[in-house]
Amino acid sequence: SLKTGFLRGVKIRMQSGLHILCSLAVGTVDSVSTFVSTAWRPSQQLGLSPRRGNLASPQEAAGKGRGRAVVWSVLSALCLRHPRRRSRIRRRATGLLSAEQENVMTAKNMAMLPLRIDGRWYDLQHWAEKHPGGAWVMEFARGRDVTAMFHAIHWHSQSRASSILQRLPELHEDAARGAGAEPYVFGGEDAPAMPLLPSSKKSAFMQELHSFLSEEFPTQESMKATPEHWALVCLFSLLTFSCWWLWFQGNMTATLVLPIFHWLLVAVTFHEACHSTLSTNPLANYIFQFTAHPIFENVFIWYTQHLVSHHQYTNEEHFDSDIHVLGTTRMHSETPFCENPRPLLGTYGFPQFVLKLSLATIGSCFLGPRMALEDTPHPPFSYCIQPAPPGKKPELALSMVPSAFVILWPLFAFWSNPLQAAFLSIWPFLGASAVWSVMVFSSHVQEECQPAGTGDLAQSCWWARQAETSLDYSVASPFWTVVTAGLNSQSLHHLAPNICHCHFPRIYPRFAEICAQHGVRLNQRRDILSALEGLLSFAERLNAENAPGLTRP
Repeated sequence: SLKTGFLRGVKIRMQSGLHILCSLAVGTVDSVSTFVSTAWRPSQQLGLSPRRGNLASPQEAAGKGRGRAVVWSVLSALCLRHPRRRSRIRRRATGLLSAEQENVMTAKNMAMLPLRIDGRWYDLQHWAEKHPGGAWVMEFARGRDVTAMFHAIHWHSQSRASSILQRLPELHEDAARGAGAEPYVFGGEDAPAMPLLPSSKKSAFMQELHSFLSEEFPTQESMKATPEHWALVCLFSLLTFSCWWLWFQGNMTATLVLPIFHWLLVAVTFHEACHSTLSTNPLANYIFQFTAHPIFENVFIWYTQHLVSHHQYTNEEHFDSDIHVLGTTRMHSETPFCENPRPLLGTYGFPQFVLKLSLATIGSCFLGPRMALEDTPHPPFSYCIQPAPPGKKPELALSMVPSAFVILWPLFAFWSNPLQAAFLSIWPFLGASAVWSVMVFSSHVQEECQPAGTGDLAQSCWWARQAETSLDYSVASPFWTVVTAGLNSQSLHHLAPNICHCHFPRIYPRFAEICAQHGVRLNQRRDILSALEGLLSFAERLNAENAPGLTRP
């Protein structure tokens, strides 16, 4: 009887394990197939076979639903005799079959690619495959208002881009909404006033700036990374991969410097690739986005949060989700204190701000993606302010696996030495959080970068507003330009987001002259330490007990 009980327990555990493996297999197959068929569709120019839509056709979606149901049904029939587990698996199969119609409806919605530009909705589904920047750029922004992105990116070819736009099919507001369009990542129609956006009629300031940039960069290729920049990419890739290999073997010294070397790789690839400034090859830009994984950022929530929200509505309290990613802590002068604080990470105050900075990349690699997967509200809001691009949740789930591996591998491989295992597991994220927070938050979370303090021109000109809500430092230094990913020339980056930062030290002096001639204020600090000091002092005042004009609830 003891032997029989033992064998029965082993059998039950094997069945449970097989159930888990089959679950992972089904999910992984779906994720990989979706990833291969939809994410890597940069353009027909790359010689890839074009496919329309972000998801499969309705017939393909129905077939996929039936296929998954068959897998679960076969699993139930072949390997599970335990009544409770068998009924659970059959419910799973039945649920998949009943969801077939929902999959068909989703596929029909995704057959359109709605984007709003200058107040009009357009269907860019057919144009996406021909887009020089790649189809993925549009798919990641699906259903959003991209007016500012359109004008900021296409200043070099404004007439051609406008001509193409006029030939695209327009959508009625109801049709776009029916396809799941939601113009704003954060805030939107609930905000007390609509955001300031660029118009087709440029101010004298932008006419002169764009004229200068057109002379400096006559072609698209001239805006991208230089050979010297690519040499740095190769060098930092070698250093980063070497550190990761030594980390895998348990080397403590390599782990200590890992966040620094990995950041250097991120600095010359990730940010540039997201803005398509690294290369004219869309596939290269798409791939190099993922250098921020697994310890810095998840690109599937970063794109909508940073490019679609932050770059269009910089430091706008009701539209920029970037200034709310730390939850209940305040990074903007108009942000009220949280009315319903929670213990630990849900409270307010300057110590809470510093704590969240030190855990920033844990949030961007785990908490943010989990909220996006489950559409969980982001405290203290009633909705998710870091949503995944529509149709990209399978890839988002798959992209979290390397981050989980960094946490779990040391605990499994070096369990005999708890201190070593804990250091190898946690330090990469803590070190990455320190570097990331200093580089990223110092560029906008400053007292002089608040929209209320901008000049007269910035109140009506979107371009001037972008410059006056950013902070610059060490702008003449190629070294700090590389180390900070070009964020040390943030105002220039926001006005010309399609130019690689390796060109910034050369063109910044003339850019500053044009700003001065037109009364556009540039916020400048001496170096990164003074920028960090400004960040911390401003955040301390914002989160103090007696913050000006605001009281605790």
